[in-house]
Amino acid sequence: EGYSKLSIALNNIPYIDQISDNNTNIYISQVFAIIGQFDLDPNRVLDVIIDSFELQPHNLAFINLLKQFNVINIVHILGNKLSFYEADNIAPVSLYAVTAVLLGCELIKISELIPYISPHPSVSLNEVIQYDSNIEGIISSYGTVSLNSTASNVVKDSANEVKVLDPFSRGDQWLGILVMLTELRCWDLAEELAILLDSYGIDICRYDHFVNALIKLLIWLTDPVYQLVSLARLNLTGSQSQSLDNSNDSSYFKLIPVLPKTSTPLSDISTFLSTINAFIKLLGPLTSRSQILVTRLCRLFVYLLTTTEFNNDDNRVQIKHILSTCLLSGLTACEGGAFLSHQIWSVLTLFTFVDRFEIYDIWYCGKQGKSALGIKHNLVSLSEAKALVSCKALLKRLAKDNTKLIGRQLGRLTHYAPLVVFEHILNQIEHYDNLIPYVVESLRYVPDLSRDALSYFFVVQLQRDGDKMKRGDTHYSSWFSAISRFISSYYKKHPTTDLKGVINLLLKKLGDGESLDLLVLKDMLTIMGGCETLLEVSPSQLEGLAGGKILRSESMGASVKDPPSKKASRILRDELMNSGSALPLLLFIAQIRQKVLFTSESHELKLLSHLYDTSTDVLVQFADFLVANAKSIETVVGIFPPAIQLVEDIGLSLPVMFQLIRPLLRAALSYGIDVKQSPSYLQPWHPLSTEMIDLVKGQVDEDIWRSMSPQCYLLFWSLSLYDITVPDSCYAIEIKRLRDRYSDTDSKIASTQAEVKQKKSELSKLLGTIKDLTNEQDSQRKHVDTIRTALRELKERFFTYNDETSYHYNQACVYERCRLSPIDAVYCSEFSLLLHEIETPMFSTLQFMDRCIKSNVSLLWCSTEAESSFLGFQINHLLSFANSWFNSEKLFELQASSKIGFMSSMDDASIGMISFDNYQKVWKLWQNKLKHVLLHLLLSEEYMHIRSALLFLSKVSGNFPCLSSCAEDLMNRLVEIEKRESKRPDLQVMAKSLWAMLKGRLPFCINDNVKVPIKGDDKEVATINMDLTEPVTQLDTQIENESKSIDKQADDYELGEEIEDNQSKKPEFKRKLRSDEMPVNNDNHENRKKHKTDDKEDDSKDKDKSSKEDRKRPFEDKDSKQSSKPLASERERLIREKLEAKSSRSKTEGVIAVPQLSSLSNNVPAYPMRPSRNMFDVEYQPKYVPTHDNFSNRHRDNHQMPYDQRNRDNRDNYNRRR
Repeated sequence: EGYSKLSIALNNIPYIDQISDNNTNIYISQVFAIIGQFDLDPNRVLDVIIDSFELQPHNLAFINLLKQFNVINIVHILGNKLSFYEADNIAPVSLYAVTAVLLGCELIKISELIPYISPHPSVSLNEVIQYDSNIEGIISSYGTVSLNSTASNVVKDSANEVKVLDPFSRGDQWLGILVMLTELRCWDLAEELAILLDSYGIDICRYDHFVNALIKLLIWLTDPVYQLVSLARLNLTGSQSQSLDNSNDSSYFKLIPVLPKTSTPLSDISTFLSTINAFIKLLGPLTSRSQILVTRLCRLFVYLLTTTEFNNDDNRVQIKHILSTCLLSGLTACEGGAFLSHQIWSVLTLFTFVDRFEIYDIWYCGKQGKSALGIKHNLVSLSEAKALVSCKALLKRLAKDNTKLIGRQLGRLTHYAPLVVFEHILNQIEHYDNLIPYVVESLRYVPDLSRDALSYFFVVQLQRDGDKMKRGDTHYSSWFSAISRFISSYYKKHPTTDLKGVINLLLKKLGDGESLDLLVLKDMLTIMGGCETLLEVSPSQLEGLAGGKILRSESMGASVKDPPSKKASRILRDELMNSGSALPLLLFIAQIRQKVLFTSESHELKLLSHLYDTSTDVLVQFADFLVANAKSIETVVGIFPPAIQLVEDIGLSLPVMFQLIRPLLRAALSYGIDVKQSPSYLQPWHPLSTEMIDLVKGQVDEDIWRSMSPQCYLLFWSLSLYDITVPDSCYAIEIKRLRDRYSDTDSKIASTQAEVKQKKSELSKLLGTIKDLTNEQDSQRKHVDTIRTALRELKERFFTYNDETSYHYNQACVYERCRLSPIDAVYCSEFSLLLHEIETPMFSTLQFMDRCIKSNVSLLWCSTEAESSFLGFQINHLLSFANSWFNSEKLFELQASSKIGFMSSMDDASIGMISFDNYQKVWKLWQNKLKHVLLHLLLSEEYMHIRSALLFLSKVSGNFPCLSSCAEDLMNRLVEIEKRESKRPDLQVMAKSLWAMLKGRLPFCINDNVKVPIKGDDKEVATINMDLTEPVTQLDTQIENESKSIDKQADDYELGEEIEDNQSKKPEFKRKLRSDEMPVNNDNHENRKKHKTDDKEDDSKDKDKSSKEDRKRPFEDKDSKQSSKPLASERERLIREKLEAKSSRSKTEGVIAVPQLSSLSNNVPAYPMRPSRNMFDVEYQPKYVPTHDNFSNRHRDNHQMPYDQRNRDNRDNYNRRR
């Protein structure tokens, strides 16, 4: 009865939350009255009190009651209770709670309780070891398929849910008491017990109950300082919840009492980091298990990093450590979602990219998934293994039609394991580069943190060990080229991703002289920046590059399926300019261009040529990109040091220096030739300023200034093709194309409202582009007029004539610049011809052309592949004018001999101009010179010599060869190369292609020994078969030989039918060829006889009368009439020319006379005369210089009829013309 009443009295004790509360004194006296009344055993009473205390362990009234007893007895009774459950019986959780409360109230001590706690810590250690072993086994077997599995086990996943270690269900009293102490916020006591367990090697964070209790403790501790950054102070959610002190946030305690050993919450944010470090270190990756805790930590970190008072190095180091070892790893271990990723990213954005990449490097550890066992936390490795298996399955299903679906699933994986996903994606792209567009599209759902991690992984992949160049080849390794292209494609699609990591890696690599990494920068400029490479451009694109910004964009982007992104281009340029990386990159590229030749370890000419051309191309491309997208010229001026510093301190050559600063020179020159008229920030960059003149005088050889002035030198290097010519035909073509597109779009019927809106938008855009092109064309015309006017004003100072004027001009200006890019090569020829058109004193155009063709072409022996192509562009442009002057005497007199550049002698103006006859002889010398140089190059065994010759020949094929002997000799050599170069298939294919092109030209080429009547003044000039070394004084013997063999040579040609060419009919020669073999023999007279039919014998009489008269010259003016003098008088004409040659020999000893300064004409036309068609037009060739397109149609149509019918048609045509 006494114990019953005691139990009733104990259960009626009211709840109090403070030990010193006196409201329990009445109930305590009642308990003692019952003890005295029934004479109860005190120890038994104490046991009953503890049992009642277990029912409400949060009631501190029992503490006041227990203090009335002997404390030593409390330890023994509580120890006996714990010992009772040492066997298989599991102690109730309430017993652990009462023990924790008694410890927190300092009624007992842990050291006194240790003898009664069971089991021994070694048992718990074995459980933890077994737990880790099971997880490692699951990770190792995850994703693997066992071929020995039975049918019933096939569907069983080896990665079942990991079993949680529950200390309460296992009867582990150590962990039970530790969890309860943590829930009661008595961290000092819990830490003492945790240290004891750690000494036995037990990782207490393997138990989820303890981790949850510790997270709640950490949230409670940080609540006061969190109120500084909490959104609750904004009262956005109405009434606030109850304080955490009395909230029901514990798994066991309804209300957590305040005990003497309860920890004190943080009230000073300055001690925040030092306080939580111990908790974060203990939790490790498990910190991210609670979104509330991670959110609070991240917001407090942001507050510390954005407040000047707390933003110091020590705090930044501590926050970096927490992010790298706990939060990011915990994001992976807990498979967090987008919310946690966003919270962590809000902190990472406050660090520099260097600090962020260091954090990612710790997170990555070089290994992931199964390979990271023993390095990372087991839960982290397990999550990575799961993410890797899922990523592999998704990539196998990735296709063009499901990028959106697969992208969402990949985005979920990248929320918590981005490095695993990106590592596998990049490994797949290295082997299958066709995945690039689909992967880039699918990454649109990746969060910001994962995108930044991807930029880190780009740097990791670019720094990996491996050959970036194929051994023994000039091609990049497949993995490197694929990664480079993927990086550029990704940044183009997602330009908001940070670029600093990749750009700084390129700076480091290029600073160390590693030229192979230029491929990454080149791809970024091409794909992301929209700045096309100039190594391989078509003639139509080259013409467009001479125009304004809009025309260049339309010309270069018309053939591109994926147009450039303006946003990506702007972001790339802003990043380069704002970070200060633009100028160092330019200078490193310029220095690498020289290091490739002198410090490269490779001795293969092919590889060195490729690297040198790549560095040159990237240099030009990078400089154009920075200027083309510049918001103002002042931003460009701000990044460049003075010109003299670029040359003397940095060590740039003058051509490279001018290539970099040309935008500044052109901007200063646009204000006029007066330096003072330009703005102050541009005056040091004016081409005619004192600073620039003094710079070039000190850097260029003094001998150059004896022939040309510094003003001419600076203007040559300052201007561009845009400044001196207007591509009117290209503007017309682009405008017509846009108008046709407008008509096609307007004709389409829109059925829905969305289609109508899209149609209107596209039509408006097309009209705007057409208007912009028209305005741009007018603006360029005015600009060109201004530049040409300035050149006319300054032309008197350009040259001082001597025997080496053309040599010095070619050496210092033309040859140095034409090797930089195709547009620079054409500019060199165009600028020189402009000097001819404005009749620049002391400038001999004929000598310049002779010097370019004879000297520059010979340098193909030591040129790279790109330089050979650029030389081909320059020579082809010069030959287009040379051939047009050869075609017509009227055109020659109008554009050439009427200018002072074609004076026979500058010393004696009375001699006059170069005659048309002598010009034709010089033209043949040029043709033969080109032939001999190319033949010797093709005869070489060196790869680069053959390659250079083939590339050069492919560029000049529109205007060379024009002599049948040159064509046949080159064709013979190409056949030899095709047979010989079986081990070098690229040369073999090029040789075969060029042979086909020359075969198409051969019927239109003229024979060296056939006279070519020039119709201008009804005169006929005999074309003499000349050798390069043959002087004019040896013409006598050759004329006699020609007169004896002229009848025989006349049979080598027969008249072909006329070809209709849009505006005029062009009579042309067609050499008869065998269809089954190449005409490699110069003497094909006997072979041609075999193809004559019996009909020819029937018409022999008529043919004999007309064959000698029917001579159509391949070079003649379309407006001239046909001259038909009988061939019987050819011998008399040659004799007359022999006498004329003898009489003229006393006046001129050579073809090219030395010009002198005399009789200068000041009558310069407002618009210098040009060829009738644009210089860049691919389809246009000089009037009678054959092209493959012209020949193919005629050749096909003409051979569809029998030979006898063609012969009769030719005869009828001749009779009608007579």
